[in-house]
Amino acid sequence: MKKLLLIMGLSFLALSTLTAEIDKPKRFFEVGMDFNASVSENLLGVTEVMQKDLVIDLPKIYSEMGRGGFKFNMAVQPSYFMNLYIDGWGIGTRTDISFSGGFGISKDFFKLLAEGNSLDEDMKIATSFNMQAFLSQSISVGLNLNGFKVKITPSYFLPLLYMPDPHIALNVRMNSDGQIKASADGVFSVYTLADLSESLNGKSVSMEELQDALTALNTDDLLEQVKSVLLLGAGIDLAASVQYPLLENLDIGAYTSLQIIPGTLHNKISSGFDFSAESENGIMDWYTSNDEDKGDNPFTTDGPNLTDIVAEKTEYKVSKPFRFGVEAAWRPIGNWFVLHPMLGVAMRNPIGSEGFSWERVYPEYRLSVDMTFLYVLGLSVSTEYMNQVFAHTLGLSLNTRVFELDASVGVSGADFFKSFTVRGLQAKVGFRLGI
Repeated sequence: MKKLLLIMGLSFLALSTLTAEIDKPKRFFEVGMDFNASVSENLLGVTEVMQKDLVIDLPKIYSEMGRGGFKFNMAVQPSYFMNLYIDGWGIGTRTDISFSGGFGISKDFFKLLAEGNSLDEDMKIATSFNMQAFLSQSISVGLNLNGFKVKITPSYFLPLLYMPDPHIALNVRMNSDGQIKASADGVFSVYTLADLSESLNGKSVSMEELQDALTALNTDDLLEQVKSVLLLGAGIDLAASVQYPLLENLDIGAYTSLQIIPGTLHNKISSGFDFSAESENGIMDWYTSNDEDKGDNPFTTDGPNLTDIVAEKTEYKVSKPFRFGVEAAWRPIGNWFVLHPMLGVAMRNPIGSEGFSWERVYPEYRLSVDMTFLYVLGLSVSTEYMNQVFAHTLGLSLNTRVFELDASVGVSGADFFKSFTVRGLQAKVGFRLGI
């Protein structure tokens, strides 16, 4: 036991004398990959669902829900990279494929479920959707300029899929005679790499005809379409960061990601959407009736229907998110124990065809505690709000210099306090090989 404590003490002493940086390289040369996945919502937590007798308290859900209403988000991102570091200089390359999407419905919908609606009046309920996928290739260069650690990363990216918010509205009306009417309609568009304009001849088609056209696409045709837009549809962004050792145990830094040229998607699939539901008069009588002939559903529904599906050639500009922020690394008791705060702001699709909108601007932050034991074992605890999702994670790492394995899991959610009740999950795994 005494030998173990002595080894740990010597390890901490040795680590505390290393040169401090916010993101210190661990190898001269490395190759590796990361995989990130997350899903979150803010309606019900796992602890609330995993009950012997499940009770859904609609008034409680409404009263505790934030002003933004219900939110569901998901994201997946695999990455592959290679880095080389020599005497304070570095160069690296990275390939990312990212997909993310979300759905939301305003708090008015849950007010309707919890309290009902004013009689003989229409209630408008807003919804939101978003979906995007990118392929990007970047090259980073790191420089040491008079104590400043500067990193510049130009990136070439290709938008694969983008769906702007269609703002489909739901209208609900409760009449004094007990009848309920609900309807939703709108138009949405999806921009893709796949060109279906010729196979559909630019005309309105049914859902079945669209499925037939998608099925008829073969891999060779799709690859040819991808090749044709590698130059015409690609965008460029520029990320940069600077770090400076303000004190012996405190480094500060700033970072940004600027969109230089937006990517372009040249194919559009658009469709109308409609749905309606209507109850018979005296719906409460139906619910309380014991008549076996009353049927299983008091509502007569139509839809949801997709109408006037059209595939056409177009030009839609899409950019990756803009980001700007500051960060620091503080080592109050040695390099083995690092507090890493980060605070920034981001905007989704800042220079695309959608134009500027405050709805796509959001803050970001992260606070992590990173600890290293015996040179090879790492423990990380963090809380963050990134990509409009709150997350709290626990990570472990094993670093033998030649090989490194990192893994983390966490809980997440669209609301800060509810994210602790397991409204969503995040997971990350990565490995590095090098010398």
